[in-house]
Amino acid sequence: MDIGLKLKLNFKIDKENRKRREKSLEFQLGNSAEDASDIASFVTIDTKSLDNIRKDRTIFERLKDYLTTDTLDFFRQRNKAEEADRRSRTRGREEEDAEEGARKKRKTGKVVLVPRNAGPRVITFDTLLFDTIDAFPIFPLFLFTNKNLDLINTHMPELKRTKISHIKGKPHVLDLKEIAKWVKEAGGTSHDENLDFIQWSQAAKNFYQFECLRDEDLGKEAPRALFYVEHFAFFMNQQDSEDFFAYWLKVEIRLRKEHQSKLYAFDSDTYKQEWTLVRAKRISDLKYATSPSISTSTQTSSSSRAPAPGALSTTSQKPFPSGNKERTAAPCCLGCTAHGHKLDGHDNMKNGPFCWAQNIKELISTPGGKKAATRSTAAPLTTHSSGNAPFSPLSPREDSRESLAPPPLIFHDFADSMFTRRALPGSSAEHLKLYEQIVTPYNANAFEHELKTHNLLDWHLLLVNILRNGTPLGEMPQLTKSIIIPNHMLVAKFPQVVKDYLAEEKSKGQMLGPFLLREIESIMHGHIMSSPLIVAEQVQAPGIPTKFRVCQHLSKEGKDEDGNQFPSVNSFITKDLFPTSFDAASKVAELISLAPPGTQACTIDIAKFHRTIPLIPHHKPFLVAQDPDGGFWADHCYCFGAASASSSAGMVSGAVIDIWREKGIGPIPKYEDDLLAIRSPNAIGNYC
Repeated sequence: MDIGLKLKLNFKIDKENRKRREKSLEFQLGNSAEDASDIASFVTIDTKSLDNIRKDRTIFERLKDYLTTDTLDFFRQRNKAEEADRRSRTRGREEEDAEEGARKKRKTGKVVLVPRNAGPRVITFDTLLFDTIDAFPIFPLFLFTNKNLDLINTHMPELKRTKISHIKGKPHVLDLKEIAKWVKEAGGTSHDENLDFIQWSQAAKNFYQFECLRDEDLGKEAPRALFYVEHFAFFMNQQDSEDFFAYWLKVEIRLRKEHQSKLYAFDSDTYKQEWTLVRAKRISDLKYATSPSISTSTQTSSSSRAPAPGALSTTSQKPFPSGNKERTAAPCCLGCTAHGHKLDGHDNMKNGPFCWAQNIKELISTPGGKKAATRSTAAPLTTHSSGNAPFSPLSPREDSRESLAPPPLIFHDFADSMFTRRALPGSSAEHLKLYEQIVTPYNANAFEHELKTHNLLDWHLLLVNILRNGTPLGEMPQLTKSIIIPNHMLVAKFPQVVKDYLAEEKSKGQMLGPFLLREIESIMHGHIMSSPLIVAEQVQAPGIPTKFRVCQHLSKEGKDEDGNQFPSVNSFITKDLFPTSFDAASKVAELISLAPPGTQACTIDIAKFHRTIPLIPHHKPFLVAQDPDGGFWADHCYCFGAASASSSAGMVSGAVIDIWREKGIGPIPKYEDDLLAIRSPNAIGNYC
């Protein structure tokens, strides 16, 4: 039978089969009393005949009106498979051509001997280095030390290559990870962070020459070359450049990588600000290292090995012995204090009863009910002394205060990454006022006065500004659509709990709302991101009502109105840009263990610490929430769920403790919003 006749017959069978299926469906739905007959079979057509129709344009045009849907699907699948096979063969030929080209390039040319040059060192760069930096814009500096360049030039044929598939021609360039390993094994410096000042200076000079050669037309006037001459010169020409090298190297690496990835131009103001922070950290560390409580130790009269004059003592007391990270200590039971098992594995028959005691009518009673001889008493007060105070292992209170003085933290300035939000046309004066409102219980002028008085302003460069103008959340994006993430299901279960929480926050001036979506967008100068509210139940003891906590889930991803995935608020917050410092338990233990009799302490807890920090207006649109009735609320202040909340709040507590320290108050260790104020009596028993 002719192929054309077969196609026409199959086309007719396919049409009749569709009618049978429709009739069968009507019968199954009860709309027809008669079922359809069985589906008819197609006339068989071999694959070769179908391929002839698919490949011959003339035959295809003549018979295309009789091709069934299944036949057309078969043609599409065959075309797709052949196209994939063709691309694979083409890719293979391109790779062979690229490898052949690389082999031709590697062919040894005519050798020309040159006289030994006793003059200045001449630096040469292999062509492959230029290809590599074109493929990897963020390029390490350590490869450009004199020693590493010699190693690379000498052993270039041996160095491992990698193919860059996304660049036209798929060039083979140096594998930077393997190069770093190879350089390390060869005795060279294998990371930028490990460079010393001399190596860095060599590499900077060589890298600048390399950049001048990258652009043959412009040379020293090329944009990259102009940037690097200013970048490297800034650090090399500082008065204390070599002495401060360990402090500014990481800053230099970060600024260099920012230029390479984002093509930032050289900005002298940014660099000067970074150098101010470098100097502050250097001065702080110097002060910290030379503090009496750090650099000197308690020496007994029987000691025969006193440190040499001017040398730092190596026998200073530590609150706990130094650990060994290579060796894991045996587990210790907190119940019986024995090693070899943990509390949950304690066996009374094998390990004995727990060690504990309790105070019963001012007598200490052990587990067996046996009374101990010791009566519990408070620590005795020191008595007045008619002569010199007796020697105490505790350093003077000024020293213990100084021992808690950490180096100043280096805070990131987000000004360059801040998107300024313009008010929408027709926005009311009330909406503009709500957007710009700064809410905080702190007095920025008072902080500025105290920081200036005690020469602490350089340690807290951004604090006064954030108290006046608000604190950024992070490197937040520019919103092109409003993102509204539904609340957690417990919000619908406890709607009144959520409403009471929002009403309380509004009464304190920390939130504004409720508003319609168009109203909150007008207040926030455009699109907003509404993160879900969640309710946490905290079941109490019998007879005590359950406690509820309401907070925003800022780590929840959402979708825009088109269904596209959108990251969470916290995903835009890099915690490394929000440094903070807390005092460890070992520090508190040290202070208590060295405290003389009569020492007093009290704890201070700052209520809702994070809510005392004002939010910069341009980032308020990212802290929007929706109540159970659909109304929108916005924060004036930081909320607990923000990844940067603790660090931002820590800027305030850190400044307060530094001011108190300068006033002679302390020591005061802190952790988050909890402070421990400690005071000890002097030699005559007074507290001052």
